[in-house]
Amino acid sequence: MKKILLVAGVFIVLLTAGYTFITLGPEEDLIVGTWIMEDEWGSDSKLVFMDDGRVEEYSEGILFWTYNWTIYKETSPVCGVEVQTEPRFSYLKKVNVAYPNDIYCYEIMLLDEETLQLRYFERYTWTSYTRQ
Repeated sequence: MKKILLVAGVFIVLLTAGYTFITLGPEEDLIVGTWIMEDEWGSDSKLVFMDDGRVEEYSEGILFWTYNWTIYKETSPVCGVEVQTEPRFSYLKKVNVAYPNDIYCYEIMLLDEETLQLRYFERYTWTSYTRQ
């Protein structure tokens, strides 16, 4: 009986670990998709991250800008700012395709299957998005 419980326990742990491994991919994979901004003013803003490194920014359903995006980890500086290089820190850089000097840099505060939270480098507050 103890062997059956041990085998069952090991199987459950391996199954759970495998599930976590499958569902929690790298940040570059997690960020791809459509993200709707959460704010108290009811704005209709969204970001659409594509796997080719582009992100489109929409407001009220109108495409405003297209950027190239890059996620940085364990690299400093990012956008000319010295940042933490521990593995738990990640940073997003957006470069406007039409105006390459138009650059935005963020610390990724949270990124999972449902939520994206970004903190703009020059501010201490963050913006939250929900996956569409």
